Amino acid sequence: MIELLKLCGFEPKELDTQLPRIKKTFQKIGITDADIARGKQRLNTYYDMELKGVRKLFHLYLRGLADLVLAREDGKEMIMYGLMSPGIETMASALMTKSSKVFCANPQRFFSNVLGNIFGKLEPVLEAAERKWLKAGAVAHCANVKMYVGLLELGFIPKPDLLVSCGFLCDTAPKTADMLRELWGIPTHCYDTCKDVDTMDDPNERKVISLGVKSLKKLAARLQDMAGIEITNDMLWEVINAGRPYGAASLKLDTLIAQSDPLPISSTHHNIFYRLGGSSCNIDDFPLQVDAINTLYEEIQERVSNGFAAVEKGAPRVFCLMPPSESDPRLEHLMGELGIANVASENRLFPPDGQRSSGRAAPNDPYEALCGVLYTSMYQTPKARIPALVGYCRRLNIDGVLARYHVGCRSGALDAMIIRSAIKKELDIPVLVLDWENFDPRVYNHEQYKRKFETFRLMMRPG
Repeated sequence: MIELLKLCGFEPKELDTQLPRIKKTFQKIGITDADIARGKQRLNTYYDMELKGVRKLFHLYLRGLADLVLAREDGKEMIMYGLMSPGIETMASALMTKSSKVFCANPQRFFSNVLGNIFGKLEPVLEAAERKWLKAGAVAHCANVKMYVGLLELGFIPKPDLLVSCGFLCDTAPKTADMLRELWGIPTHCYDTCKDVDTMDDPNERKVISLGVKSLKKLAARLQDMAGIEITNDMLWEVINAGRPYGAASLKLDTLIAQSDPLPISSTHHNIFYRLGGSSCNIDDFPLQVDAINTLYEEIQERVSNGFAAVEKGAPRVFCLMPPSESDPRLEHLMGELGIANVASENRLFPPDGQRSSGRAAPNDPYEALCGVLYTSMYQTPKARIPALVGYCRRLNIDGVLARYHVGCRSGALDAMIIRSAIKKELDIPVLVLDWENFDPRVYNHEQYKRKFETFRLMMRPG
C-alpha cells in the first residue's frame, strides 16, 4: 500500500497520519492486496505517473475518498450531493470553511476515480444498485444514479443527514433521490429550473435564470437549517472568488493540450483534471488543487517545447461530445493506441460559437453566478448546442467528431443523431456515433470499439 501511496504523490511525512486512514478506507470498501497490485499496474498503464502534477491529482482524490468514507468516524454532519447538481458545491465549500463539523461531498467523483479508474472495481457497486431496483440491460438507468444506491447498499459511504439532487440537466436524479428517501429514510432536497426553451436568449434567459436562483435560495435555506450556519452572499462570493484561480488554471491547461500537435498527453487524463474543480472543500485547500493543475501545466508545456508526442504529430484530431469517461480510461487509451488525437471533450463550451467563457458581464447576485452552468452547451437544446460545437471544432481544425452519447441519459442520447447530421453538413467531416455510458465500465467492448475507431481513422485520413 505504501508503494501505491507514494506513486500517487504522498510524501513520507504524510504517511504517519494518512496511511492509517487510507488503510481503514480500503478495508471498508473491500480493496485487497491483489487490488492494490492491479491498481499500480493500471495507473502505470493508463496515466503518465512520471508527471508530478498527475501524482498530485490522484493524491487529492485518495485523500478526498478517505475523508468521505470516514466522515462519520470523524464526527461530521454529512451533506451528500451529486446526481448532476451544479451550484451546491459552492454552498458546500462555504459551509465547510465556516464549520469543521460539516462535511459535504459528491461521492461519485471520488469513487469513479479511485474505485473505477485506479482499481477497476466499480462493477460490484453498480450490481448492488441493480439488485435493489435500478435496471441493467437494454433499458438501463444511468450508472451515475446507480452509484449512490450501490454505495449506500454496500455500506461504502455513511448515510448522510441530507441528500441534494438537481433537475438542471438530469430528470432521473430527483427520482433517484426520492427512492433513496424511501429505502433508507434519508432526507432529500431537489432544486430545479425550467428548460422548455429553444435558447438562453432573452426573454428565455431571464425566466430560466430567475427560476434557478429562486430554487437555489430555497436550497440555501434548507442547508442553513440543517447545519445551523447562515449562508450569506459574502460567504458565497468568498468561495466563488477563491475558486477562480482553479478555473483559470484548468482552462489554460485544457487550451494548451487542445491546441498542441503532437498531442502532449493522453486524453485519459482529461477526466482527472476536469472533475477535481467540482469537488467541495474548505477554501484553505483550494491552493492544493491549483498547485496540482499548475504543476501539470508546466510539465506539459515542457513536453510541448521538446516535441514530446503522446500521439504522433499529424494524427487526426478528434473532438468528443459529452465529458470524458468518468470511471474507465480504456476508451480514451484505445484512441491513442490507434493514432487518434483526442484533443478535447465537451466541457465548458458556450453558445453561440463554442468559446470557453460566456462573455457575459459578471452578475451582482452570487446565486446568478451559480446558475452560470445553464449557459453551457450541454445544458441547452440542439438549437443552441450545435452552433457551439461547430464553432469550437472549426477553431481547432478538428478532423472528426466522436458523437458518443450516454445511453442512460435522455437529454444526452436524444441529440446524438441531430448533432451528427448538423456537423457533417456544416463542417463536412466524419462523425462517429457511439453508444456509450459515462459512468459504467461494463459497456466497454474492446474489439467492437477497436474496429469502429480503425474505420473512423481511415475516414478522417484516407490511406
